Amino acid sequence: MGRSKSLLLLILLLLAAGCQNADSGTPAVDLPTQAAAALLPTETLPPTSTPVGEGLPPTRTLTTATPQPTRAITPAPTRTPAPVNAIVNITVPENNAQLLIGQSVNVGGLVQRDTAQTVTVALLTINGQTLLEVEAPVAENNSWQTEFTVPPASSGPAQLQALVRDAAGDILARDVLAVTLVVDTSTLSQYLVVSRPVAGFSVVGGYYLYFDGLAGRPTGNRLTLTILTDNCQVAQATQGIPLNGSGYWQAFVYVPNNISGPGCAMVSFGEPGAEDRWEVSVPIDIKPPEGPDSYGVMIAGPPPGGALFGGQSFTIY
Repeated sequence: MGRSKSLLLLILLLLAAGCQNADSGTPAVDLPTQAAAALLPTETLPPTSTPVGEGLPPTRTLTTATPQPTRAITPAPTRTPAPVNAIVNITVPENNAQLLIGQSVNVGGLVQRDTAQTVTVALLTINGQTLLEVEAPVAENNSWQTEFTVPPASSGPAQLQALVRDAAGDILARDVLAVTLVVDTSTLSQYLVVSRPVAGFSVVGGYYLYFDGLAGRPTGNRLTLTILTDNCQVAQATQGIPLNGSGYWQAFVYVPNNISGPGCAMVSFGEPGAEDRWEVSVPIDIKPPEGPDSYGVMIAGPPPGGALFGGQSFTIY
């Protein structure tokens, strides 16, 4: 109770003091006013899009679509075929086969080559004279085969060659087969046969080399005998002999004493390149006169295969 009276008294005293200040004319102290609220920075908006028609090149047509960049297409790399190493061989006929002149011969084998390359078959004398050359078709299994008739132009030792040629005709591969060209005197009217010397025969420089054989209708009734060296290309001695017609013939040719090594003994009639030309070449070995094995003996007559009759005399030399 006493506490409530004290509080009431305090309030009355405060009111009395306020009235006194109003009466005394003392200005009242202004209370501070609230400061204006600070403006927070606002987020900058992105610029609005340019209206259609503004900022474009004057030549731009607004109705056309914007061209898009084209992507260049890189061609796929192509595989370059690896070059083929040309290889050819002859499987038919066998090595050292006998080919009958004027008769047909089958020749075949296998080949590895590019499709642009061709296979040909050539028949040559041992001194490199080409008697014929024909193309051989190639099958899908890389086998090749051809057929030709042995021409009546040479007899004795020869070469059968299979060749791979490029588009320019250059030889890329070769296979060589040794063959013997055989004369059938019953079917040929013109021919030339050399019986001696035989292939590989040894001769000595400074001595004579013996020749014999058969001739049928020789052109001009004359034979030419030649000793050659340097791959059978260079003539070292030449001898011409007349004949009385067709039949057996024999002759001697002097071998120069200043040559030695591999060579050829060649017999021919007719002019080179003429249709009636016959040429027979036989490989020989020429030995120097002073060599340790430059000696020997041979029987020239009677000839090989000659007939001897009992009770009759004959000459041997």
